[in-house]
Amino acid sequence: MDEYLVDLNATQAAIRAEYSAKRADAIGYENLRKPEIAEAVSAARKEREKRTEITQDMVLQELAKIGFADIRKIVR
Repeated sequence: MDEYLVDLNATQAAIRAEYSAKRADAIGYENLRKPEIAEAVSAARKEREKRTEITQDMVLQELAKIGFADIRKIVR
């Protein structure tokens, strides 16, 4: 679970957890579907959100600002 929280990539988490790289995508997917792992990931994400005071919505809003910014106002 801790490896998944690094980048929210189940395949890479499985590889870092030393599962077979050939089956990492399937293993990562299967692990996330296990109720106890899904609950632990959800709880850890909520705890991180509380600790950092950064929500997914905040991140998306900042990305939208960057994505929709008028570059002409920055570069002259």
